[in-house]
Amino acid sequence: MISQNMLSDQESGGSVFATASEGQQDFADNIQALVGAGADIIVDDINYFFEPRYADGVIAQAYAEAVDEGVVVFSSAGNMADDGVSEAFRPSGEFGEFGEIHDWDPGASVDLDLDIVVQPRDTFSVRFQWPEPYASTSPLAMI
Repeated sequence: MISQNMLSDQESGGSVFATASEGQQDFADNIQALVGAGADIIVDDINYFFEPRYADGVIAQAYAEAVDEGVVVFSSAGNMADDGVSEAFRPSGEFGEFGEIHDWDPGASVDLDLDIVVQPRDTFSVRFQWPEPYASTSPLAMI
């Protein structure tokens, strides 16, 4: 279970609590609110699965601003260790509706399918991201 909260220790010795349960922008706004309230340390254990991986989204930008203000930040990495695939695009020479299809076979053969075996009652999730401008981080987003 993902905890949807942040705790901050203020210089005055008190603690301030903020949530991040209303989405990424809410999380970023509450980071800024904690800094505005005088927080000098912010700790969170929150991970949004759809945060940009190749660019700083609104949460990373808010944390960068907090660090620039001298705040110490401890945040969940959420990288799932080595449970995933991270590799450069390999052209297959085959094309689909959205362009060239990735070749999953690192050898001389071409494999257009990534075989995944899931045991009964097991679950898995799939998320793809590319190292290109992310809609929420690009100055030209949604134009």
